[in-house]
Amino acid sequence: MEKSTSKNENKKTNAKINLKNKNSKILKIMGSYTCGIAWYCKKCGGCCDSPTVTKKDIVNIAKYLGLSFNEVIEKYLRYFDGKMGEIKEVRGRCIFLDKRRCTIYKARPLICKLRPFSPQFKNGKLVLTYDIWFLKHCRGFFIGDMKIDKKYFKYAEILVKSLGFEEETPKEEFNRLKKRLKNAHEN
Repeated sequence: MEKSTSKNENKKTNAKINLKNKNSKILKIMGSYTCGIAWYCKKCGGCCDSPTVTKKDIVNIAKYLGLSFNEVIEKYLRYFDGKMGEIKEVRGRCIFLDKRRCTIYKARPLICKLRPFSPQFKNGKLVLTYDIWFLKHCRGFFIGDMKIDKKYFKYAEILVKSLGFEEETPKEEFNRLKKRLKNAHEN
Protein backbone atom coordinates (compact mmCIF):
# COMPACT_ATOMS: atom_id res chain seq x y z
CA MET A 1 0.00 0.00 0.00
CA GLU A 2 1.32 3.43 -0.85
CA LYS A 3 2.30 5.64 2.03
CA SER A 4 0.37 8.89 2.26
CA THR A 5 1.92 12.27 2.87
CA SER A 6 1.90 14.26 6.10
CA LYS A 7 -1.18 16.48 5.72
CA ASN A 8 -3.30 13.73 4.18
CA GLU A 9 -1.99 11.15 6.62
CA ASN A 10 -3.27 13.20 9.55
CA LYS A 11 -6.70 13.47 7.93
CA LYS A 12 -6.65 9.76 7.12
CA THR A 13 -5.73 8.77 10.66
CA ASN A 14 -8.32 11.10 12.18
CA ALA A 15 -11.04 9.81 9.85
CA LYS A 16 -10.16 6.25 10.81
CA ILE A 17 -10.23 7.03 14.53
CA ASN A 18 -13.47 9.00 14.27
CA LEU A 19 -15.17 6.24 12.31
CA LYS A 20 -14.14 3.59 14.82
CA ASN A 21 -15.28 5.78 17.73
CA LYS A 22 -18.64 6.52 16.09
CA ASN A 23 -19.47 2.94 15.18
CA SER A 24 -17.26 1.06 17.67
CA LYS A 25 -17.42 -1.79 15.16
CA ILE A 26 -15.08 -3.18 12.55
CA LEU A 27 -15.02 -0.99 9.46
CA LYS A 28 -17.31 -2.22 6.71
CA ILE A 29 -16.91 -1.63 2.99
CA MET A 30 -20.07 0.19 1.90
CA GLY A 31 -19.92 -0.26 -1.86
CA SER A 32 -17.66 0.26 -4.83
CA TYR A 33 -16.44 3.13 -6.96
CA THR A 34 -15.20 2.14 -10.42
CA CYS A 35 -16.47 4.94 -12.73
CA GLY A 36 -17.42 2.62 -15.60
CA ILE A 37 -14.00 0.97 -15.74
CA ALA A 38 -13.75 -2.81 -15.42
CA TRP A 39 -10.74 -5.05 -14.85
CA TYR A 40 -9.47 -8.56 -15.36
CA CYS A 41 -6.05 -9.99 -14.51
CA LYS A 42 -3.80 -10.67 -17.51
CA LYS A 43 -1.39 -12.61 -15.28
CA CYS A 44 1.54 -10.55 -16.58
CA GLY A 45 3.31 -10.14 -13.23
CA GLY A 46 3.52 -6.38 -13.74
CA CYS A 47 2.13 -5.62 -10.29
CA CYS A 48 4.27 -8.16 -8.44
CA ASP A 49 6.51 -5.80 -6.52
CA SER A 50 7.44 -6.19 -2.85
CA PRO A 51 4.09 -6.26 -1.06
CA THR A 52 3.38 -5.22 2.49
CA VAL A 53 2.60 -8.27 4.61
CA THR A 54 0.78 -8.76 7.87
CA LYS A 55 1.74 -11.14 10.65
CA LYS A 56 -0.99 -13.51 9.43
CA ASP A 57 0.43 -13.38 5.88
CA ILE A 58 3.82 -14.42 7.27
CA VAL A 59 2.24 -17.31 9.18
CA ASN A 60 0.46 -18.48 6.00
CA ILE A 61 3.64 -18.25 3.92
CA ALA A 62 5.61 -20.13 6.60
CA LYS A 63 3.06 -22.97 6.66
CA TYR A 64 2.99 -23.13 2.86
CA LEU A 65 6.79 -23.26 2.60
CA GLY A 66 7.24 -25.56 5.60
CA LEU A 67 9.40 -22.98 7.39
CA SER A 68 9.21 -21.31 10.76
CA PHE A 69 7.82 -17.81 11.17
CA ASN A 70 11.33 -16.48 11.93
CA GLU A 71 12.87 -18.27 8.93
CA VAL A 72 10.41 -16.53 6.61
CA ILE A 73 11.26 -13.17 8.18
CA GLU A 74 15.02 -13.79 7.85
CA LYS A 75 14.96 -15.22 4.31
CA TYR A 76 12.17 -13.33 2.60
CA LEU A 77 11.38 -10.05 4.37
CA ARG A 78 13.16 -6.75 3.92
CA TYR A 79 11.87 -5.67 7.35
CA PHE A 80 9.31 -6.67 9.96
CA ASP A 81 8.21 -4.35 12.78
CA GLY A 82 6.25 -6.93 14.79
CA LYS A 83 2.95 -6.08 13.09
CA MET A 84 3.75 -5.77 9.40
CA GLY A 85 6.66 -6.07 7.01
CA GLU A 86 7.69 -5.99 3.38
CA ILE A 87 8.75 -8.86 1.16
CA LYS A 88 12.18 -8.57 -0.48
CA GLU A 89 12.60 -7.79 -4.17
CA VAL A 90 14.84 -9.31 -6.80
CA ARG A 91 15.42 -7.00 -9.79
CA GLY A 92 12.45 -4.83 -8.77
CA ARG A 93 10.02 -7.74 -8.45
CA CYS A 94 8.73 -9.82 -5.55
CA ILE A 95 11.18 -12.51 -4.48
CA PHE A 96 8.40 -15.10 -4.97
CA LEU A 97 7.80 -14.21 -8.64
CA ASP A 98 9.29 -16.69 -11.10
CA LYS A 99 8.71 -16.11 -14.83
CA ARG A 100 5.47 -14.15 -14.26
CA ARG A 101 4.22 -16.85 -11.88
CA CYS A 102 3.76 -16.50 -8.11
CA THR A 103 5.48 -19.43 -6.42
CA ILE A 104 3.39 -18.96 -3.25
CA TYR A 105 0.09 -18.17 -5.02
CA LYS A 106 -2.03 -20.30 -2.65
CA ALA A 107 -0.50 -18.46 0.33
CA ARG A 108 0.05 -15.05 -1.31
CA PRO A 109 -0.33 -12.00 0.94
CA LEU A 110 -3.72 -10.42 1.44
CA ILE A 111 -2.69 -7.25 -0.38
CA CYS A 112 -1.84 -9.35 -3.46
CA LYS A 113 -5.26 -11.00 -3.33
CA LEU A 114 -6.90 -7.56 -3.25
CA ARG A 115 -5.06 -6.08 -6.23
CA PRO A 116 -5.95 -3.87 -8.15
CA PHE A 117 -8.52 -2.77 -5.61
CA SER A 118 -8.00 -0.45 -2.69
CA PRO A 119 -10.16 0.32 0.38
CA GLN A 120 -10.60 4.12 0.48
CA PHE A 121 -12.93 6.77 1.85
CA LYS A 122 -15.06 8.48 -0.80
CA ASN A 123 -17.90 10.83 0.08
CA GLY A 124 -17.74 9.79 3.73
CA LYS A 125 -18.04 6.04 3.05
CA LEU A 126 -15.43 3.31 2.99
CA VAL A 127 -15.57 1.87 -0.53
CA LEU A 128 -13.64 -0.51 -2.72
CA THR A 129 -12.07 1.29 -5.66
CA TYR A 130 -8.98 1.07 -7.86
CA ASP A 131 -5.56 1.85 -6.46
CA ILE A 132 -3.94 4.84 -8.21
CA TRP A 133 -0.84 2.82 -9.22
CA PHE A 134 -3.04 0.33 -11.10
CA LEU A 135 -4.98 3.05 -12.89
CA LYS A 136 -1.66 4.36 -14.20
CA HIS A 137 0.11 1.05 -14.99
CA CYS A 138 -2.13 -2.04 -15.17
CA ARG A 139 -2.96 -3.37 -18.64
CA GLY A 140 -6.04 -5.29 -17.51
CA PHE A 141 -8.53 -2.38 -17.53
CA PHE A 142 -11.28 -1.82 -20.08
CA ILE A 143 -14.35 0.40 -20.44
CA GLY A 144 -17.37 -1.33 -18.95
CA ASP A 145 -19.15 -2.28 -15.78
CA MET A 146 -18.51 -5.58 -14.09
CA LYS A 147 -19.72 -6.53 -10.66
CA ILE A 148 -16.82 -6.84 -8.24
CA ASP A 149 -16.55 -10.36 -6.83
CA LYS A 150 -17.58 -10.52 -3.15
CA LYS A 151 -14.21 -12.01 -2.17
CA TYR A 152 -12.55 -8.62 -2.83
CA PHE A 153 -14.83 -6.94 -0.30
CA LYS A 154 -13.91 -9.61 2.28
CA TYR A 155 -10.18 -9.13 1.58
CA ALA A 156 -10.55 -5.35 1.85
CA GLU A 157 -12.27 -5.51 5.23
CA ILE A 158 -9.53 -7.77 6.62
CA LEU A 159 -6.85 -5.49 5.15
CA VAL A 160 -8.41 -2.38 6.69
CA LYS A 161 -8.28 -4.05 10.12
CA SER A 162 -4.58 -4.88 9.67
CA LEU A 163 -3.13 -1.99 7.67
CA GLY A 164 -5.80 0.72 7.50
CA PHE A 165 -7.23 2.28 4.36
CA GLU A 166 -5.47 4.06 1.55
CA GLU A 167 -5.40 7.64 0.39
CA GLU A 168 -8.21 8.54 -2.01
CA THR A 169 -7.57 8.02 -5.72
CA PRO A 170 -8.43 11.33 -7.45
CA LYS A 171 -11.32 11.25 -9.96
CA GLU A 172 -8.97 12.78 -12.56
CA GLU A 173 -7.02 9.50 -12.63
CA PHE A 174 -10.18 7.61 -13.61
CA ASN A 175 -10.82 10.18 -16.36
CA ARG A 176 -7.23 9.90 -17.66
CA LEU A 177 -7.51 6.12 -17.87
CA LYS A 178 -10.87 6.31 -19.66
CA LYS A 179 -9.35 8.68 -22.21
CA ARG A 180 -6.35 6.35 -22.76
CA LEU A 181 -8.64 3.32 -23.13
CA LYS A 182 -10.92 5.12 -25.61
CA ASN A 183 -7.92 6.33 -27.66
CA ALA A 184 -6.41 2.83 -27.70
CA HIS A 185 -9.75 1.37 -28.83
CA GLU A 186 -10.07 3.92 -31.65
CA ASN A 187 -6.56 3.19 -32.99
